[in-house]
Order: sequence, then C-alpha cells, then structure tokens
Amino acid sequence: MLTTLDQPEMIEVTNRCGRKRKKPKEIARYNSFMSGIDRADQMISYYSCPRKTIRWYKKVIFHMLDVAAWNAFFLFKKYVIKNNVKKYGYVEYRDNLIRSFTKLGDVVGKDLVSVDA
Repeated sequence: MLTTLDQPEMIEVTNRCGRKRKKPKEIARYNSFMSGIDRADQMISYYSCPRKTIRWYKKVIFHMLDVAAWNAFFLFKKYVIKNNVKKYGYVEYRDNLIRSFTKLGDVVGKDLVSVDA
C-alpha cells in the first residue's frame, strides 16, 4: 500500500483468535476503518434490487439506490432510534420506504391493479 501519511513501520496487531502478528502500520489503520464499509456492502448484497436482464447503466442506478437506502437506514438508526426499544431491521425500513414512495400504505396481499393511485 502506497501512502504518504505514515513512515514505513511494522506494528504488532492481535487478530480475533488472539494471535499476534506484525503488519505494516498502514494496513492496520486501513483494516480498522473498513468494517463499516464491509458491513454496508454485505447488507446491500443481501437485499439488492433484482436486476438480471437489464442494461449496465440501469444496474448502476439501482446499486446507487441500494446504497442510498442503506445509508438512510444507518442514519435513521443512529439519530432517530437511539434507545433501540423496538428492533427495527433494514428489511422493515426498506419496506416502509418503498411503501411511502409508492403511496401503497397498508395494501398487503391485494391486487395492485385494482388500487386507485
């Protein structure tokens, strides 16, 4: 890894199993800040928009919507739900987000063609 932030230095880090290893300081810093990004990528991959047969630019747009929805959920949990009295997951948040954008409300199990817009 190329960086101008630190001098080349090896530091000792402990992994999850308790084993100590020497790593470059830059790698240890990178690994300490990557957990949030990895978690976001993981959650987005679980609940991404279905898009098997569409063109590449539409895939990019849907991915950007997925990232925006995950970021909104993260901020919602951080600033709105502080006490975590009720467990509120990403799937429930995304479902409510879609319902609010499409104005479906509590339409569940009904034929959507017959619903007046």
